[in-house]
Amino acid sequence: MLRFRSCFRRFCLLGLLAALLSAPAHAAGSAYLIHDRSDTARSIFSVSNAADKGSAGILIVQEDGQSYTLPVYRADPGCTITLVGQAAQLRVFPVTVSGGTGVIGWMNEVAPSIGQMQVTLADGVRTIAASEFKNYTTQLAGSYQHQVGAGFQLQNPGYYLVSHSTGGLAPSSVVVRVTGNLPGEVPLLPDGSTDPTKDPSLAGLFGPVAPTTPGTSTTPGTEATPGTPTTATPSASVQAEQNSAPVMVDGKRVLFDAYTIREGTNGYTYFKLRDLAAALSGSAKQYEVLWDKASGNILLTSGQPYTAAGGELAPGEPGTKTAVLSTSTIYRNGVAVSPTAYLIGQSNYFKLRDIGALFDFSVAWDNSAMCIVIDTTKPYTP
Repeated sequence: MLRFRSCFRRFCLLGLLAALLSAPAHAAGSAYLIHDRSDTARSIFSVSNAADKGSAGILIVQEDGQSYTLPVYRADPGCTITLVGQAAQLRVFPVTVSGGTGVIGWMNEVAPSIGQMQVTLADGVRTIAASEFKNYTTQLAGSYQHQVGAGFQLQNPGYYLVSHSTGGLAPSSVVVRVTGNLPGEVPLLPDGSTDPTKDPSLAGLFGPVAPTTPGTSTTPGTEATPGTPTTATPSASVQAEQNSAPVMVDGKRVLFDAYTIREGTNGYTYFKLRDLAAALSGSAKQYEVLWDKASGNILLTSGQPYTAAGGELAPGEPGTKTAVLSTSTIYRNGVAVSPTAYLIGQSNYFKLRDIGALFDFSVAWDNSAMCIVIDTTKPYTP
């Protein structure tokens, strides 16, 4: 899945979203019935303890430099988010609101607690209690689904993104505002500035993987004259949240050991350089990775099969680690290049799109499957 881990980060997730329709709730204590964005006759999930008769307004959600407008539904504490209609993925994330806009807490996904789920493990598909799902996130060998009646209970005041996907349709999402002891009324239009109370009890399951926005980091592929490398300047360390992320590589599901690192208000997912080389080896966009111990340089050669060093594509260890900007000079085919790289442990991690630009393979986000797709038969597109 996507830690997220399901094919479950930054995402992306909101690219095709529009305001959803809702059957009106008639009094506090009743429920909102949320319908599919593209099929308004099909109910997909419900929100209990409705506080209004319908949506209370809109919230502008920001992700990777883009803005999306989502409807907001208010509910009282103890409300439940419950899947209806058919089995699907139903995911909930906290949203921090400031100035009338929201930022999604990708790394703090809310754990399901109601009903049952189906998970695909190495030994087959298994039905489990939704409350036990957190114990299986590192064992997933394929997709997972919430069964009808499964869902979440939200006790703490705050804003939450609720996203639904059957795996075959674009996700449909709304924002649920759980009323209560929030620090003042946060406006639903961009003319305020207060923040909702952060929920300290939210335990992150896994962070979604979302495509990065070109232009927000050092441009990959910018070449320097050989002999005048562009070495990264060391900086204060930053925190990296482990985010094992499945990616479809030429139609095959591959699980990567990845980390999410915050850069300003955005979160980006960094992949291990050798993992990517191992996954692409044998394809038209394969590349070799060599480490020059004497100089500390990383040497990349396009078109060459990768020579394994050991430990490639091994599962990551959940949790947070310290990351520092890599001081290694990186050469592609003998020419110095300058993608952003972080050293985590003993390995170098890069943004997937930066590597895609360096070796000219397609990196895209599949909204319906909720995963990143690498296609080595297509060129890189910014």
